[in-house]
Amino acid sequence: MTESPYREFEETEGTPLSIDPILKTFVRFAEEQDFSLGVTLTIHGLLIAGNIISYHKYLEGIAQGFKSATGNQEISQILAESYRNANQEYLKICREEGLEELPPPLYIHLSNARFMFGNKIVQTGSYWRGRLDEVDGFFLGIIDFE
Repeated sequence: MTESPYREFEETEGTPLSIDPILKTFVRFAEEQDFSLGVTLTIHGLLIAGNIISYHKYLEGIAQGFKSATGNQEISQILAESYRNANQEYLKICREEGLEELPPPLYIHLSNARFMFGNKIVQTGSYWRGRLDEVDGFFLGIIDFE
C-alpha cells in the first residue's frame, strides 16, 4: 500500500489534522525574513487577531513588558534579560546541532493581539504565543472587533 501524496491534508479517525501548511509558511517567513503579517485566527471558538511576528520579536516585546509592568527596576531588568537570552540560547543550540535552518515552527507569535469570545472582547494589545496545531482556521487581515 502506498502513501497518499496528500496525506498532510487528510484526517484519519482518531488522528488530528496536522499544522496548516500555509499558516506554517507564514510563520516561517516571519522567522526567516523578519516581517510582520496581520492575521485573524480561530481557536476553539475564540477569535485572536494580531500581527504574526518572529520568536525573537516576541521575546523582545515580553522583555519590554517586564520593564514597564514591574515596579522594581532590578527585577524587571533580570526578567527582561532572561527573555532576551532565551532567543540567543535557542539559536546557539541550533548551531551546535548543525542545523542549517531553523526547525519547523510549532508556535505562532502575535503582537498587538486582540481576543474575542462570542461578542466580548477579552483583551487587547498583548503579545501572544500559541501552538500552531491548535489553530482551527485563519484568514489574512485583522478583524475589527470594535
